[in-house]
Formats: sequence, C-alpha cells, structure tokens
Amino acid sequence: MTIYIDVLFTVNFVINFVLLILTGKISKIKLNKIRIFFGAFSGALYAVFMFFPNIRMFYGVLAKFCVSLIIVFVSFKFTRWIPFLKTVFIFYVSSFVFGGVVLGIFYFTNAGLKYKSALNNGIFYFNFPWKILFLSVGIAYIVAKVGFNTYKKQKNIMYEEIKINFYNNEITLNALVDTGNMLSDPIENTPVVIAELDSVKELLPSEMFECLTKSDTINALSDIKNDVLLKTKLRLIPFSSLGKSNGMLIGFKSDFVIVREKIIENVCIGVYDKKLSSSDLYNALISPELINL
Repeated sequence: MTIYIDVLFTVNFVINFVLLILTGKISKIKLNKIRIFFGAFSGALYAVFMFFPNIRMFYGVLAKFCVSLIIVFVSFKFTRWIPFLKTVFIFYVSSFVFGGVVLGIFYFTNAGLKYKSALNNGIFYFNFPWKILFLSVGIAYIVAKVGFNTYKKQKNIMYEEIKINFYNNEITLNALVDTGNMLSDPIENTPVVIAELDSVKELLPSEMFECLTKSDTINALSDIKNDVLLKTKLRLIPFSSLGKSNGMLIGFKSDFVIVREKIIENVCIGVYDKKLSSSDLYNALISPELINL
C-alpha cells in the first residue's frame, strides 16, 4: 500500500500530543504546550524515519527507549532523575492503555477493515477520515484518564490543583489531599494549606520571603519593618507533625485560594522549608475540609 508521509506524521503527532498531555495530567506536572508540541513533533518525526528501510539502527529496543527519553525530556521540565524516570514509566503505561483502547475501537467498529492501515517497526499508519482519528483519540484519552483516576482513588491518593493569589501575584501548585492535615489559622480558625517554601518564592515580596526563611520564627515577624500591611499578613501556626512536635510553623494569609474553581478568601498558607514529596509529585498539602468549603 502507498504510505503518505504527511498522513503518517500528522497521525503520530496527534497521538503523541494527546499522550503527553495525558502523561502530564497523571504525573501532576504543570503543562507547557510549547514544550509538549516539540515533544510530539520529535516523536512524529521519528515515526516517519521508522518507515524508511535503510536506517535499521533506529529500529532496536534501545533506540526506541532512548527516543522515548528524549520525547519526555523535551516535553517536561525536570531537575531530578527520579521524577523524570517515573514520568517515562507513566508515559509508557499511558501509551499501552491508549493503544489498547484505540485498537478496541477499531475491533468493535471494523474501522481497520474499512480503511487502510499498516504497522511497521511498532509504528501505526492509518489512512482514514480525520473525524474518526480525533474521535478515537478523544475516547481513548477519556477512558485512560478515568482509569488512572479510579486507580488513584482506590489507593486513597487524591491530588488537587490549587491556585494561590497574594499581592496580585498568582501561582499554581499540585496539592495532596491530606486527611491528617488538621492545621487551622489560630486567628480566624480557617484551614491551612501547607506549601513548600521554594514553590511560593515567586509569589512573595523579597522582604517577606527573607522573613520566612528565618529559623527563629518567633522573632521573624519583627524583621519586616517597612510594610505594616505586609506584617499583618504573617501568621504563626502551632503544629504537631512534619517530624516535629509542639512546633511553630510560619506562614501568611493569602488574598484568596482557588480550589475546583471555587474562590476561598483569607486562607492561611503555612510554609515548609523542606520537600513534601521526595518524588516531586506534589508541593502542597490541603485538608478535605478546604475542598468542601
């Protein structure tokens, strides 16, 4: 059969793009559409070369694995090896689930018999109307996403994307819903979000950030001298967790927090100066109470 390079490239680009979006969502990585575009582009370009007969050096398992490393590395920003390798694993699992769903759709609808298709060196080629491609990809994405979310809920692990607004700045964090997080603001008795110090750095005025880095939390409040309003935003939160009993966590009162598209005002953000997740899956902790407000 005749293989059209433009069709081969476009089909694999669309599938790679959706797979990378799915991988990022499952991994709770902040998505950068430009990086994902180039990641999907590199994967589609590799798929085109796989149909050429004279470059067998690219056909082996090691070559394919190296290409997948490149695709994931290009698509997402990493600073540590463990999160990178975990994301590669999720990319592979997503690909297998995704491919199985698409083949299942072809099996039940007989689309594979009606339209021309080919498989060469693990690369699929489909020559059928675009609406069928996008419909199949969309169904596969939904099934895979629902499957992963169901698995996480069964494992009692739930994450929420939250946005914190402070002094007209806003950041987005991946938060683990922690049933053990019972901290509350001692002044207003509202739930406390615990966030890594590095994750909120770009949100805070420099004077306040320097204050939050001080180990002596009791005297840290006196270090802010130039901005009285800023000083009123600081909080000292008693806690008995995070590896320390009867401790004092320094934090600040946000302007508002957005959880599940709900705006919640005056939420206190407790700042933790170490990593909350060794694998960087999340950088904040929220209580179920905050979700239900």
